[in-house]
Amino acid sequence: MKTIAILYPGEMGSAIACCLIEKGYHVVTYLEGRSEQTIHNAEKYHLRNIESLPELISVADIVISIVPPHAVIPVAEQHIRAVMETGIKTPFIDMNAKSPETAQVIAAKMDLAQIPFTNACIIGESQRIQETGHIYTSGAKSKLLSVILRDSILETYLGNQVEKATQLKMCFTGFNKIITASIFEMALAANHYGLFDTLFGEVNTKLPGIMSELGRLIPSYSKHIKRRTEEMEELSKMLSASGTQSYMAEASAKTYAEIVSKEYLKKEKASTADNVWDFLKLLQ
Repeated sequence: MKTIAILYPGEMGSAIACCLIEKGYHVVTYLEGRSEQTIHNAEKYHLRNIESLPELISVADIVISIVPPHAVIPVAEQHIRAVMETGIKTPFIDMNAKSPETAQVIAAKMDLAQIPFTNACIIGESQRIQETGHIYTSGAKSKLLSVILRDSILETYLGNQVEKATQLKMCFTGFNKIITASIFEMALAANHYGLFDTLFGEVNTKLPGIMSELGRLIPSYSKHIKRRTEEMEELSKMLSASGTQSYMAEASAKTYAEIVSKEYLKKEKASTADNVWDFLKLLQ
């Protein structure tokens, strides 16, 4: 294997692409209809743009999907159509946050088309992916990720139930994003009551671990809060389908959606925040 396709080089996709490039792989992508930031990332890391998806699967040995939840099934279906057009059954690896039901749907579609498929997830910060990243895979045992990312990112196989990696990803996603939604709500309240400095002075003293860890990630929500909303909606679907409680996941999705609708974190505002405290003061 020499060429790996990344759909698409957002923050995490670019981080994975850099790992692959360091290991000597050629990394390609398909940029039609992508955002200016994604195109910039591709140019920054010298990812070759392929003119069409059929051509992309013709040159790539593996296609890796790293997209927002709403795009997970469409990207998988586009891959299947390209395979049908070319007759080339390029393996497909889905590394997205999604519901287990979505993972099962994709696996069934890939199986019907006889396309090698790996369900996977990655847990870790894109900026420190080799240091903090951990990839989990599940379903029919695949060694593709083990081969291409050996000695770059830790990988663990969770068994032959295809949805296992997805269940883990969504549960982990719930931890930090539900906590962050709570921080956002209390920042809104503290700003409203004129108590921001006092409240977060106490939080920083009494709960320093939370703010030191999440404080590095919170400013990224100005770019990703719509995606976080979708992830919480997917988590809520997963928990509801399993018969477990989903109140906090659903509430977190509503909190993020409200912040989006009121434009608290518009780009021009967020760009003025030099640290997490300035960022949270925007929530008013």
